[in-house]
Amino acid sequence: MTETTSEDSETREQAITVGRYMLHRQIARGGMASIHIAHLLGDVGFTRIVAAKRLRPELAENEEFVKMFLDEARVASKVHHRNVVPVLDVVSLNHEVVLVQDYVHGAPLSMLLRESHDASMPVPVPVAASIACQVLAGLHAAHETVDEIGTPLQIVHRDVSPQNIMIAVDGTARLLDFGVAKAVAAAHVTRKGTFKGKLSYAAPEQLRGGATRQSDVYALSVVLWELIVGQRLHRNAKTDDELITEIMTKTPPAVTLALRNERGLSGKYRWQQIEALEPIVRRGLARDLADRWATAAEMEEAITAAVPLASSTDVAQWMKQLVQPFLDSRERVIAAEEARWRSSQRPPSNQDAIPLIGPSHATEPVPAPIEPGKSLKVRTLIAIRARPRTILYTAGALVVAACMAIVLSVRAGDTARPDEPPVVRPVQPLPAAALAPAALAPIAPEPDCVTEPARPAPPPRPAPRPHRVVRPPVRRARPRTDCNPPYYFQGQKKIFKPACL
Repeated sequence: MTETTSEDSETREQAITVGRYMLHRQIARGGMASIHIAHLLGDVGFTRIVAAKRLRPELAENEEFVKMFLDEARVASKVHHRNVVPVLDVVSLNHEVVLVQDYVHGAPLSMLLRESHDASMPVPVPVAASIACQVLAGLHAAHETVDEIGTPLQIVHRDVSPQNIMIAVDGTARLLDFGVAKAVAAAHVTRKGTFKGKLSYAAPEQLRGGATRQSDVYALSVVLWELIVGQRLHRNAKTDDELITEIMTKTPPAVTLALRNERGLSGKYRWQQIEALEPIVRRGLARDLADRWATAAEMEEAITAAVPLASSTDVAQWMKQLVQPFLDSRERVIAAEEARWRSSQRPPSNQDAIPLIGPSHATEPVPAPIEPGKSLKVRTLIAIRARPRTILYTAGALVVAACMAIVLSVRAGDTARPDEPPVVRPVQPLPAAALAPAALAPIAPEPDCVTEPARPAPPPRPAPRPHRVVRPPVRRARPRTDCNPPYYFQGQKKIFKPACL
């Protein structure tokens, strides 16, 4: 990929939507695709800034290019490492093929090398070693990647170069662009003898069409050579033929030989670090595979033991010294696209609000409010219907109270006439069904009441226990009145006894 270096040179295109992604302005371009700032549009207002790699429209019709593009998604999605930019999604819709990656806020290593050369500021050796070790760690993770059932995928990147190494603002080096990676799971087939990748960083066996994981180690060794020396390794080659001949037949010059004119200006400590790294780089650039580092992990371990590595904070500070205006420009681009996207969204409405309490939290139905003009009887009827259990219990209590009142009235009638002989009235017990709340007749609304629509009948409840019938005590019959004589005197007046008549 070729990065743009100024805000004015970035393409201001109309945002387009592909699936659930909104693609904004272009921030980089290459031979196959362009890189856009994009929004991931999720549900309930969720958004996220991502980088969308969009295949060029004229290539989207080419089946071979589309397969290669989709291979990048399949291969890179299997690699999980902090030094590899992850692939989040791939969309093929309406003649658009888009690969979605994490957006890395930073600068490509190619830009940093160019700015360092123009400013005559050599890359500190610990910074160069730290970047190389991080990329080697990501390469080793890719080389050792297996699928979901544990089968090795034998991934080879085949395009390790400064253009495909991003340095984030936190000082992390991340490898990206697996577009020409070779793997067992690749759908497209590389023809024997064909070359994929950048010539300047290709190993001899890769030019012959036989790339292996050691080819990635060779490419990273070229990158490390250029970081230390500050110049291109094959800068003297004018044409591709000369470049291929130089790679296949000539031994790359040693780092100390390329910097022999700067030895007196480098300082003793820096020169000692360069001498410590020189045999490691030379072994990584060996034409014979048997003389080269077997794995990326072995080369990383050797670099770590040779020189101290710069921390992520030191790498970040070095980067900001070189490209701070570019980082500020990129932040303004992100802010402008975010503001434009927010202004295009409709304001949230009340219908979009999510209720805090759902139907499952309701304990009982709440009756609708009664308008001021409604009758009080309607309010009473609604209250009765809203609480059927309470009214049944109340009605049952009223029936029991009525029975007790009848018993008390009978007792009062017996004691009203002390001289009359008592009349024994057997008390008939009330049936149990009469005292049960379930036997209550429903309250019929009055004709002038405004009733609600019929509600569904409540589920059947278990029959309540019959109430205990309270029977008044039976009084014994009083002895009959003595009728001999059948009268008595009240003063001078003779009064006959009523019971003796």
